Amino acid sequence: MYPLFCCYSSAEASRVPSLLTKLVLGVCLVSLGCQSLPTPSLQKDETVNLDQANSYSRDGLYREAIEAYEQLLLTSPHNNLIHRNLGIVLIQIGLYKRAETHLLRAVRAFPQNYQSHYYFAEVKRVLKQWELSIPHYEAALSIKQGDMRAARGLAWSYFNLGQFNRSLTLLQQLTPKEQNDPQIMIIRARVHLQLKNHGAALAILQSQKWREHPFYTPYRQSLLGDIYYKRQKWRRAMYHYDKALSLRPHLSSALVGKAKVYYQGGEFKTSADLFSRALRVKGDLPEPYLYLARIFQRSHPQKSLEYFKKYSEVVHKKSAGSATLDQVQANISHLEHLLYSPNQKTSEKR
Repeated sequence: MYPLFCCYSSAEASRVPSLLTKLVLGVCLVSLGCQSLPTPSLQKDETVNLDQANSYSRDGLYREAIEAYEQLLLTSPHNNLIHRNLGIVLIQIGLYKRAETHLLRAVRAFPQNYQSHYYFAEVKRVLKQWELSIPHYEAALSIKQGDMRAARGLAWSYFNLGQFNRSLTLLQQLTPKEQNDPQIMIIRARVHLQLKNHGAALAILQSQKWREHPFYTPYRQSLLGDIYYKRQKWRRAMYHYDKALSLRPHLSSALVGKAKVYYQGGEFKTSADLFSRALRVKGDLPEPYLYLARIFQRSHPQKSLEYFKKYSEVVHKKSAGSATLDQVQANISHLEHLLYSPNQKTSEKR
């Protein structure tokens, strides 16, 4: 039988370090068990310690659980059940790189274990290694067919790789109840937006179901802003971005959207300030670098060159947005020639 999942209590939630952990993973407290896995070869006192470590996990005492699992590994370093449990708990406090090593051992040792594949896929997705997350989400879905969490993670990975139709097809296979999950609705709306199905995206975002999920209001408002931005209804877009930022002042998507509206209005200084704010919140957003490069291309070519290069670097890492890379590379070449060519240096000396 698979371990159970339940919701955070207010006390337990205070132990989770960031909103990202809850939003991205969409997981709750972990009740760890053996799940019909091979019986671990532990001494009697070690079995007691394993039970204690699992108890810490169930109670949301993650740091205590980590310490207990690590102590067990000192004497049982090849016990892959402990590695699996430790990897899952490390995820709960956002230590994805540390979790990766332990969960890699788990997926190799337990190829038919849902949790091993699901959590390893989550680590790969959070680390933006989306292509590597896909086979493990698929393995998790083959073990636990119709699992919404694995389907949701797989849909996000497809989305981030620009495979929008695959993402939408997967989501359409979910039950009507599952399609009303707030995170699923956000993915569906974003996919439709990318596919230029603005009406379908708008219908999702205007659903009465959102009343049941007030926590997601800022994200919904930001997406509404994106729809009206695409429709070139600048005032309406700005209204929704401001609404989102009034609820969550550091929401990067709303900051970027608002900056783009100012850019369209020719208010480049305000636009640049907002793009810079968005990058302070989340430094791997490609759009702000591209717009900042354009804003400074004439007045500060050196700064523009740095932004174009940063944009190119981020896009290559994300494996998305390559449609603009040829133009960006042309701009980089032009600015490098402008700044570093011998003729330019001679004219500067004169």
